[in-house]
Amino acid sequence: AGTVTTDFKETINTVELRFRTDDVIKTPTLPSTMNLFTVGDNVVTLDFTRGTLGTVQINNTSSADIELFDGGYLSAMLRTNGTNLELVAKKSKFGKIVAEVSCSSAASFPSTGSVIIGGNISGSRLQGQVQELRLWNISLNESAFNNHVKAPAAYDGNIDAYDELVYRLPLTQKINHTLTSSLSGVEPNISTISSSFASWTNDIPYDSIEETYYYDGISIGAGTFDD
Repeated sequence: AGTVTTDFKETINTVELRFRTDDVIKTPTLPSTMNLFTVGDNVVTLDFTRGTLGTVQINNTSSADIELFDGGYLSAMLRTNGTNLELVAKKSKFGKIVAEVSCSSAASFPSTGSVIIGGNISGSRLQGQVQELRLWNISLNESAFNNHVKAPAAYDGNIDAYDELVYRLPLTQKINHTLTSSLSGVEPNISTISSSFASWTNDIPYDSIEETYYYDGISIGAGTFDD
């Protein structure tokens, strides 16, 4: 167990995170409610319903069911939508989005604050893995997010990620956090934001993963190719 805390002092309109829970079939003692992340006073949780299904919640407002507790990766974004914060979660298989849910809450991002992963507000600590955290100064549109869901290494923005992606933190580096307690991001336009790691029971809390990523490409001829 441990936390990743990312402090920001600039406008944030989208928090994006790729994650997975442990497989509930293999780990039937998983908590029924787990904290995914918090942003200021806003809390995103994962809630078990039945089988391998669950819901995502923002400030206790719940989505419909989605395959959430099967050990597979999902991508989530919390974004500004008018006077609300909208939480969107999507899952892809073989380069196709196969499931998506959303919910919203009458709330907003703070002008300065922290994104905390690994906390226990409104739920137990997440049992699973997180892969990459991104902070955007724009409300990320569906087409860009869909591309990230299908091809997680992609980081295209609405217009230009150089100006819009203010922080990008891969959580796949095998780092000993007794030696390195904080990390800077790898965003295209380097910012002053960094993330700190605290209270880890394992000094190197990383497991190997193997995935195939699918990217959109130009279709030639009759346009019969898809992805």
